[in-house]
Amino acid sequence: MKSYIFNLIVLVALFSLDFIEAKREPPNKYITPIQAGICKTALVKSNGTQNPNGECSSQILGDLPSSSKMVSTLIVSPENGAEITANKRFKIRVEISNLQTGFFADPATDYYDVPQTLTEDGIIRGHVHISVQKLIGNGIPNPNLVEFFEGLSDVVDNKGGLETEVPGLFPGFYRLCTMTASESHQPVVMPVARRGSQDDCIRFSVT
Repeated sequence: MKSYIFNLIVLVALFSLDFIEAKREPPNKYITPIQAGICKTALVKSNGTQNPNGECSSQILGDLPSSSKMVSTLIVSPENGAEITANKRFKIRVEISNLQTGFFADPATDYYDVPQTLTEDGIIRGHVHISVQKLIGNGIPNPNLVEFFEGLSDVVDNKGGLETEVPGLFPGFYRLCTMTASESHQPVVMPVARRGSQDDCIRFSVT
């Protein structure tokens, strides 16, 4: 009788352990910025201003679109390989898909401090920057040196494009790139790694 009771107690105990194990939630693989120790370095915490000395941001990424609504851009003017007259004004035109343009936070006070957001249709709210750099042979350009830079804060026209004018450049070889951004100027964040680029670059000469 004692042996029967002992065996029954053991079975109940084992069953209880299995039940508890089955109910136990899997470990959380997502951590908060505090848990990760983010912004505990010597870098100052970001406050919405642009700091050329570096800073630490614990801002969350925000909303990511579906893969069917990822951003794509194309520079349509000037054409890649174009020859442009020196010191003469010329137009840059960029066409964009899947970006609700016109959302442009003040870069002096709201830089990188607003998470990425989507419209009701699942489209990223943001804008496009234009950057022109001079190239010297096959050397990698210095990101601190730009010949022309502009944030295009307008809403796209009825053809899905944005335009600006460059006041003229000295003779040389140049690279023109788009930098597509969310409202707070951070690069747009896409839902998958295997994809086409959200930005475009061309090269042209000025003579």
